[in-house]
This record gives sequence, C-alpha cells and structure tokens, in this order.
Amino acid sequence: MKLAEVVVFPYRDSDESSSAAVRMAISGRCNIAITPVDVFSDIASGCFVLPGQESPDLARGLLDFLEKKNDQVWLEERRSAVNRLAREMDAGELSERVFGMIQGCLRRLEVTS
Repeated sequence: MKLAEVVVFPYRDSDESSSAAVRMAISGRCNIAITPVDVFSDIASGCFVLPGQESPDLARGLLDFLEKKNDQVWLEERRSAVNRLAREMDAGELSERVFGMIQGCLRRLEVTS
C-alpha cells in the first residue's frame, strides 16, 4: 500500500552526485517528481520532471502531475518507466551484468593465451 500520491525531490543545482534518497524511492516504485537539475539526469526517464526549481514551478508541476495521474494510460506509462529504471538499478541485475562482463574478459584471455 502506498501512502503518498507522489514523492517530491525539489533539489537545486549542485555539484553533488545523484541522490540515494531518490534511488530508494525508485526501488519502492513510487511516483517521483524531480526538479530539472543535472544530478537527476541519469534517472529522469523514470520520474516526473517538474518545470523548474522555484516554488511557483513546483506548485504548477505538482498540479499538472495530479491532473495527469487521472489518465490511466499516462499513469501506466509512468509505472512502466519507473519499473524499467528500478530493474536497471537492481543490485542483482547489476551483479549479473558485471559477472557476464568478467566472464567475457576471461574467455578472451583464454583464446589469446
């Protein structure tokens, strides 16, 4: 059961790396609204991007989100996007990819030895 319509991350521009808090929301498959800042560029595809960083932008973006979430097609597209992103970030999935890369490197070493 979800207790929130949307989780909002109203960050400003920063030199920091991506937010662990947002990654937790993604793993929980929450509806996520983010501000358009570089720190979120790698996860924006699974999130609802707000129109700016200022209070009026946040309010306008959240009202837009609440209106759009009544559209079942749009809502399903959002769910699919956050599910895709969560799978990409899943530790098990990442481990399998790294394991496959290591195996590939070892196979090449065997062939050239």
